[in-house]
Amino acid sequence: MCSLFDAYELSEHSTKKEFLQETKTYEEIPASAARKTVRSVIPDRTLWSLLPNLKLATQWKPIETITDPVKPWRITFNQPISLSEENWYNGKILDEVGNEFAVEIKMTADQLLLTPIAPYESGKTYTVVLSKELYSARGISLGKDIYQQFVYQSPKPPQKPEITEVTDLYSALYLGLKNIDSTIYVDKYTKDSKVAFAELEKVLRDHPEIFYYQYRGSLFWSDGRLEAKYAYSKDLIKQKKAELQWAIDTLYASVIKPGMTEYEKVKAVHDYVVLNTAYDYDNYLNNTIPNASYTMYGVLVNKTAVCNGYGLAMVYLLNQLGIDTIYVISNPSMNHGWNKVKIDNVWYNLDSTWDDPVPDRKGKVGYGYFLVSDKQLARTHSWDNTGLPKAVDTRYEYMSKIHASDSENGWIYYANKNDNSKLYKIKSDGSADQKLANVRANEIAVYNNWIYFSNYSNGGYLYKMRTDGSYLTEMTDFLTSDLRIENETLYFTDTKAKQPYRMDIE
Repeated sequence: MCSLFDAYELSEHSTKKEFLQETKTYEEIPASAARKTVRSVIPDRTLWSLLPNLKLATQWKPIETITDPVKPWRITFNQPISLSEENWYNGKILDEVGNEFAVEIKMTADQLLLTPIAPYESGKTYTVVLSKELYSARGISLGKDIYQQFVYQSPKPPQKPEITEVTDLYSALYLGLKNIDSTIYVDKYTKDSKVAFAELEKVLRDHPEIFYYQYRGSLFWSDGRLEAKYAYSKDLIKQKKAELQWAIDTLYASVIKPGMTEYEKVKAVHDYVVLNTAYDYDNYLNNTIPNASYTMYGVLVNKTAVCNGYGLAMVYLLNQLGIDTIYVISNPSMNHGWNKVKIDNVWYNLDSTWDDPVPDRKGKVGYGYFLVSDKQLARTHSWDNTGLPKAVDTRYEYMSKIHASDSENGWIYYANKNDNSKLYKIKSDGSADQKLANVRANEIAVYNNWIYFSNYSNGGYLYKMRTDGSYLTEMTDFLTSDLRIENETLYFTDTKAKQPYRMDIE
């Protein structure tokens, strides 16, 4: 089961002015600019009908290949354009079938910025289109569609060598399951069912991508053959495997960058899994957990899982990055599972399930069970450590006190759970921990040496402060949430009114 996040109460708005007043304005995000997927401005066209029409348009640049999965497209105009709401939809990104790809739109008098909400799909062709209906501040339209096409190619992370031939019992079982064989012959290696099923368990634990095998109905015969049963038909398994691979590619493209350390890769994968997965709590309570929730397919495709799914997803995702990761099963009375992961040749415990709040809370990641020692984990977990690598290092246990955080230039700016969520900063290696201000922070976003946060010492209003603790400044007079910074723009929401806002920042 997941542990719950602590609840943080708001303090009333203070009448004592110990802060500056922000004079910079922010604006409502109109409904037309909200994050959503809508149909193309060229209704009911597929790629087949779209491309001939593009031949009538002007191509401003040749097709190009990109490697940034969320590359924004900035179009600059040589004269001011109208900022009317209808003009917002005259710049778009279309996918291969001619439908509009979901983007966030930012428009100024001289620029249009299109930023994808989700990563592009590897190997797919996209088209940036400026409609001929786009018009200037003087009311003059383009008169002709303008477009540019691009292809996104995902950089592949380094992977462990693939098993390609049968050399032993393990490889025979692995390749049989990978190929979705209904009968797997292992008589050359064993005819003992206990040996075969013990090795089968190792294969499934090492290879969570084989999420479709089911023990129920599977039989091992005395002549050394396994009659394997699967949860789905062969065609459906192939479809689901493709869905899973797309989700894996999306994760790597979104969070794994060149030059990352092993620690940074582990944290990136941990945070992605927690942020994009909800614990299957209702089914847990009702004892109706579906098979998929025990698998990495549940985590990465269905976005819903229990501890087995979380742990197996981490095994696959980190091992594929060359980071040794194993799945650990608790004592029967606890009925839980988590991971041990080796970073820079040192082993740690990692429980992404217990770092995910229940019920699910958007944007919240816990670190109470992130890279902790056996001693620390034993306070809440029970397991037989015989034969498992020992985790004694404590260098990352400082992360357990982080409630909300963001990072910049080697520093983590965070709300300290051990000090009533007061605002602190600490270096990424755990050194130089210090309090920045005697205020309680909830949501935190950092950009260009400024910290933006919901000040729970003062009504949850949006504040900002320099990263050295100076210039504490009030920015709104309402409870804020959903803070994020993208492309030099701060986004936040009036929590009670459910009204999103944005503000340009420098």
